[in-house]
Amino acid sequence: MPNPSGQERIATLLRMELEVSNQLLDILQKEYIALSKNDSTTFLELVEKKQTCTEKIQDVEQQLSQFLTQQGYAGNKSDIEKMINTLSSKIKDDTVHTWQSLLGIAQQCKQQNQINGRTINLAQVKTRQAMALLSGSEASPNVYDQSGKTDDNDSTPSIVIV
Repeated sequence: MPNPSGQERIATLLRMELEVSNQLLDILQKEYIALSKNDSTTFLELVEKKQTCTEKIQDVEQQLSQFLTQQGYAGNKSDIEKMINTLSSKIKDDTVHTWQSLLGIAQQCKQQNQINGRTINLAQVKTRQAMALLSGSEASPNVYDQSGKTDDNDSTPSIVIV
């Protein structure tokens, strides 16, 4: 069992990571809104904030890893949970709640980041298609056959050639 100051240290580090992870989730949600509105100015501002947030998370995780190593644990999920289980009941309940909240927020961040990535990819596809149309070159297949599959045999020329 870690000494009382060590018990407080893991609780503090997990609270810090939870706080920054909540900030990251907020940024990711705002990023999605900016992407949906094609608001590149806001998007670029949020990218900077997201970078700062991820750096803070990495810093806290490094501190947590160092602390766990000092206490004789590895920095993986199961060892964090083992250490939490050794805490005194006074700190343990709050720390378990913080840990579970952190895991949930991390999952939400991952999902929102994947959504944002798909949104960016879709915008890139639309941009490539528009550029192909304007330049008169063939775009990637966008014609579907009767079964709903992409038809690669469409040889319809572009309407506009710039």
